Amino acid sequence: MKNFEPDDFDAKLRAWKVEPAVPASFQREVWQRIAARQALRSESLWPRVAQWWLARLVRPQYATALVIFSLAGSVGAAHMQAQDARAKLGKELEERYAASVDPLTMMSR
Repeated sequence: MKNFEPDDFDAKLRAWKVEPAVPASFQREVWQRIAARQALRSESLWPRVAQWWLARLVRPQYATALVIFSLAGSVGAAHMQAQDARAKLGKELEERYAASVDPLTMMSR
């Protein structure tokens, strides 16, 4: 290997020039990318979420999962409402029975 003197090495580094070849459309493409990113950022969250969901619903497995999830949610909500209605009806029937058996309760009405 050759031994380089520091001054010789510094001179070679200073003489070294790199001229990168930049395409003519480089600046235009950069500004187009910046504009596209800004447009994406300025969009609201909900339209992007809706677009994402619609893109997924085209696939049968996602559509099937959504139908199953909707049915399970509907059945769960109906069950909770039925329990509430059943509890109210049970309380009303208890009161009616107590009123029919107890003569003092009948007089207060």
